Amino acid sequence: MSEYRRAGRRVGRVGAAQPGDLEAHFRLLADTAPVMIWTAGPDAQHVFVNQSWLDYTGRSLEQALGRGWTESIHPDDVDHSLEIFLNSFQARQPFRTEYRLRNAAGDYRWMLDSGVPRFGGDGRLEGFVGSCTDIHDLKTAEDDLQLEETRLEGLVASAMDAIISVDERHRIVLFNRAAEEMLRCPATAALGEPLNRFIPERYREQHTDHVQRFGETGVTNRAMGRLRELTGLRDDGTEFPIEASISQVRVGGQRLFTVILRDVTQRREMEQELRERTAALERSNEELADFAYVASHDLQAPLRQIIRNLELIEQQVGSHLDGDGRRCLEHSVQAATRLHALVQGLLLYARVERSAAGFEPVELGAIVAQVLDDLRAELEAVGATVEVGELPTVAGDAGQLARLCQNLLENALKFRGEQPLRVRITAGREGQDHRIAVADNGLGLEPRHAERIFVIFQRLHSLRRFQGNGLGLAICRRIVERHGGRIWVESQPLGGATFYFTLPPARSAVDERSRASERCADPAGGG
Repeated sequence: MSEYRRAGRRVGRVGAAQPGDLEAHFRLLADTAPVMIWTAGPDAQHVFVNQSWLDYTGRSLEQALGRGWTESIHPDDVDHSLEIFLNSFQARQPFRTEYRLRNAAGDYRWMLDSGVPRFGGDGRLEGFVGSCTDIHDLKTAEDDLQLEETRLEGLVASAMDAIISVDERHRIVLFNRAAEEMLRCPATAALGEPLNRFIPERYREQHTDHVQRFGETGVTNRAMGRLRELTGLRDDGTEFPIEASISQVRVGGQRLFTVILRDVTQRREMEQELRERTAALERSNEELADFAYVASHDLQAPLRQIIRNLELIEQQVGSHLDGDGRRCLEHSVQAATRLHALVQGLLLYARVERSAAGFEPVELGAIVAQVLDDLRAELEAVGATVEVGELPTVAGDAGQLARLCQNLLENALKFRGEQPLRVRITAGREGQDHRIAVADNGLGLEPRHAERIFVIFQRLHSLRRFQGNGLGLAICRRIVERHGGRIWVESQPLGGATFYFTLPPARSAVDERSRASERCADPAGGG
């Protein structure tokens, strides 16, 4: 016999001994209870509801008795709840049901209604006694949790990355659709299996140790495979590169590990293709530089001979030529001279990469001083003044850095304005690098041309206005980039121009050059 039935018989026996006192005592206790209490007779009709019920529903005792109590239940819940109530009477078994009950303000709140049968001394059913507990807040929280779980399940199911959760024994408890596709294994076959099933055998012990150590750290998440390549194993036995992150959380006292896997096969292939294309491009550039160097070098002697012959012709027969003939001869000499200057510029451009000189500590101040001395005549001829601040010691090729400074100063001389030229050379820092600034008060340029002027053979002005071959600033960029830095200009028309370039500190520059050499020697790079 159940505890409910034995308890009901005991209540029945006491009621038989003192029916009036027991009824009064029960009603007093019920009306002072903070929960809603009710009793029903053997015919399943309510014969009593306590004051808490009446206060909550705003109904009178007469309205609540019989089946009147069901009028406060939400229309969508009343049939189901009444069915459970009546079935329990018929089966003489306790029941629990949930429904929404309208309060005095007209709002519905979720209730848990629990009832137990009471029996007389002879075992006959005398009715039920029960209580209603407000579970609205709990129910709302459960609904919110269910909604969140549904959303999470949707996210996991639709995720592009494979998501796999394992328990403390490393047995799979979650295996999303992306994991099925990536590992070529249905979830039904993966659930309950060890995660090591999808790791090559040679890595399994290492992986287990890693997860174990991670669990002991208490860290919530960690990235794997960022600095080194991990390898996954598909169900068909094929291996493939992956990146992974792992997290852990405690659920119900049990630790749960979740691994997110990303197949990086395509990315690795693209990276390899990019390395191969870069290596091929570098080889092409080297071949082009070699060609430019050889061609420029081999063209110098014939060009010098052509210029000398033209000058000789001018000396010997120039006076016998008419006006058109003299102009033609002059133009030929000028064209040959420009071509010779262009060939020399190409030779300088090609020599930047071909230079065998190593990077050594270079006092930039001494380099600038030497360049200024070399350009003294040109600077004095236009009344230019150059102010030089304190400049750092860098690591580099002294000859190329001298060419860089000379080209920038010659550029300032060429594009000076009507006022006397003023140039200021200063140094600062940009992160770990030295930043050198060469500022002038010359003609300046449109900001939209700030990148174009560093492109080989690009000119902003006609030869009639400014002589040049479009190589000076291109050589500057090539030199700066060879030293691991960058060069740019900031300017406004008629507002002067400031050329900036960066150079790594002495030790860093040497290291950078060493790394650059290693990359050239090993185009495939590291794994």
